[in-house]
Amino acid sequence: MSTRDPHPSFAVAEQVAPEPVNRDAATVDGWARHYAALALAAHAAFRDACDSLPRNPEPGSRPDIGYLALIGNTATAAAVAILSPGEGQDVAETLWDFTPELGSLNGESVDWLATTLDARGVNPADLYRWYEAADFRSPSINAGASA
Repeated sequence: MSTRDPHPSFAVAEQVAPEPVNRDAATVDGWARHYAALALAAHAAFRDACDSLPRNPEPGSRPDIGYLALIGNTATAAAVAILSPGEGQDVAETLWDFTPELGSLNGESVDWLATTLDARGVNPADLYRWYEAADFRSPSINAGASA
């Protein structure tokens, strides 16, 4: 994967949760859905990129991994900020909850993104292949696809 060959999850994110295109579409749910989908797509791309690394990769052989982490973290922060009920302290505490320092080492932020998307009508399994579509209430864009 590179900037010339983007991960397919980004195209799916744009399909299921496009960036709001006008003021009427620029709702809290519209922006939250967009940023959560973008973040989950980045997590999927990051996980796939890491899974394909050789045991001892050469320095600089995968600079796109840093960009994927940046996109995932930034989009997660945007979704948290949009959805937090209060002012800055709620945002700060939720973001802190997603840090390794607090013990978030088992995908807690990915689970939060999945819950956020499912609550807004996007099936997280469409973006993150490690999930099962049937585990969510939102319809999958792949519901009619055969295995």
